[in-house]
Amino acid sequence: MTKVWFDVISKNGTVCTMGFTFRQACLFGWVGRNQEEVRAHAAELAAHGIRGPKNIPEYFLMTSDVITHSPEIVVVGDRTCGEVEIFFFRKNGQIYVGVGSEHTDRELEGYNMIKSKAICQKPMSKEVWLYEDIKDHWDEIQLTSWQINEQGERILYQDEPLGTILPLEDLLERAEKLYPNLDDVIIWSGTISALNGLVYGSTFSGEMNDKVLGRKLTFTYDIKV
Repeated sequence: MTKVWFDVISKNGTVCTMGFTFRQACLFGWVGRNQEEVRAHAAELAAHGIRGPKNIPEYFLMTSDVITHSPEIVVVGDRTCGEVEIFFFRKNGQIYVGVGSEHTDRELEGYNMIKSKAICQKPMSKEVWLYEDIKDHWDEIQLTSWQINEQGERILYQDEPLGTILPLEDLLERAEKLYPNLDDVIIWSGTISALNGLVYGSTFSGEMNDKVLGRKLTFTYDIKV
């Protein structure tokens, strides 16, 4: 069981700090609305010896200790990398949304997909928004990530709107079938495509940009081998 504190930011700028307790985490994958893009991502991973999905979308059930606000994570081996994603959870009838990284061990992924995800912590933003405030322009919200690569260069890694992945309601409905009490679960949406294939490096950062309301959620963390 993991307790996490978030600053809940309303669309009028009001901030309320709240603590939430999670028992489990659900990580979705292969969530692209465009099936050609899903196949392209599968081919991208296959080039690194990583298997494709058994189901579309696929899901991975984890304990909640994978989530973190730490500015640094420790990994085993130098072939791990982040993926910008939204995370969301439901408490007392409200849905809260943030942005984070579904960091994965790519070398281990070639042998065991679920272990490759369970072995790495998932850094996330310290702020969340109310889904109610953004659902009317959900598809327009932009996900972007950057990586400091092995040459020390900061490069644009991912950049697509939320309209390219399955809607939150779809993922929520699927998660409800997996858990008897969804209020104890934090859910990760699955990622968008990498612009130029997998990249490894020392720092990963990302943002969720709501241009309609003129605000962003961000995170950044260092990767220590």
